[in-house]
Amino acid sequence: MSSFNEEALFWGLVSAASICIYTLQPIELLKTYGTTSVVGFAMFICGILSIAMFQQVESEAIWDGMTWLGLFAIIILGTVVSFNAYMEGVKLIGAVQGSILSSLEPISAALFGWALLGNEFTLIGIFGMICIIATVFIIAWDRQRQIKREVLKN
Repeated sequence: MSSFNEEALFWGLVSAASICIYTLQPIELLKTYGTTSVVGFAMFICGILSIAMFQQVESEAIWDGMTWLGLFAIIILGTVVSFNAYMEGVKLIGAVQGSILSSLEPISAALFGWALLGNEFTLIGIFGMICIIATVFIIAWDRQRQIKREVLKN
């Protein structure tokens, strides 16, 4: 049996709890103010808190075109656009379905890592992927049943 790192387990559980909170908490705000306003204000607050916590205003980075391009890709594409798309999806399909579907992201990361970087799959990793995919199918099947039940009731 393999050992595991207690610190990794702790931060994994904190991450799981955080996903639950940031998926369920803003539902009413999203309905009232829209995705862009809620995400923008949240990122503004986090930016202010980050400056206060880390107090790192100066940078030794070389600010050339590639730095600005990388900064744009990480901040705008990797954070603003992706998080906006996720929150819009949560607003449209609901928090439970949105969070379940977002669990497919580690599978795509593993597949890209295998295809592009030559990473190997472990038996535990494959079992985890099967569990994630099975959960998505179970949720979709249950949603179909609920829709059919509502149609038959009407």
